[in-house]
Amino acid sequence: MAKELLKVVGSEMINPLEKSEIYPVISHSTKYVVASSILTLIESVIVDMDWVTMKLKTYSTATQKGIMLDQNEEHAPGFQLEETLYSTAEAVVKVLSSFVVMNLKDPQAENFLRLDARFYKNLGRMSKLRIASKGCKQHLPSLKYRKLVEITCKQLTAPLYNFVALMQRIEDYEKYLILLSKATKVNLLRHAKCSTSRDFKILDPQNIVREEDASNHESNDNNDSAAPNESSDSAGDEGNGSDTVLSPEPGSPVAVEDPGSDGEDQDAIPRSKRAKMNEVVQDSDDEAQSEE
Repeated sequence: MAKELLKVVGSEMINPLEKSEIYPVISHSTKYVVASSILTLIESVIVDMDWVTMKLKTYSTATQKGIMLDQNEEHAPGFQLEETLYSTAEAVVKVLSSFVVMNLKDPQAENFLRLDARFYKNLGRMSKLRIASKGCKQHLPSLKYRKLVEITCKQLTAPLYNFVALMQRIEDYEKYLILLSKATKVNLLRHAKCSTSRDFKILDPQNIVREEDASNHESNDNNDSAAPNESSDSAGDEGNGSDTVLSPEPGSPVAVEDPGSDGEDQDAIPRSKRAKMNEVVQDSDDEAQSEE
């Protein structure tokens, strides 16, 4: 249904249809209502996944402490529950991967970002559970878990790298994938576009202001020290009857404004957008913590 909804809503690469041929209920007039309904359903699934993950964490802690030992992991009581959890997560990835390219309105887009942030937080917990504690036997990740990682990297993570607000959640998830890969000698990141290769840096606005103030202060000091030299040179030129006109120093008030200074105003726009996106993700974190 999510794929059919994508055909009706449209994207940058797909022209929208008037109505879905498979699901006639999805039409131009109902597409956003259907989108909100699907996202609500996905949210309830993610909430259930949170609950199951916390139960598996409790079981894993008890097992590693020796309360319940089973050398064959496939026959362990929690193994089947984990496999079911991975299958559910895989289905969520397939639905969200359709939404990530849709031309959504702001309410649906914000809800989608919240769900993504919470989902990646859950994926990080699931991956952390796969890492054995010190002194315990490390099991290889199951085939179903490996498939989940592969599908997530290919279909969901790659397009979400454009959203700076989700970068921290993705990095946390991939951090556990790296640790699990080292522990099991299985390359789980062969399909991942690691966020360490990003070509931008998130800066603190307060630090930017401090750096600008320091730069302006240094420029003023240079101008003050250069003033006596300019005066003496000017006096010498007047004495020789020269009409030479001195060009202003680059840091002086009369200097021509640098054309690149407009970049600061341009940079302010993405910073405001990033702040809004971060607020959306923070709201998702607060909701997750309140439910836990």
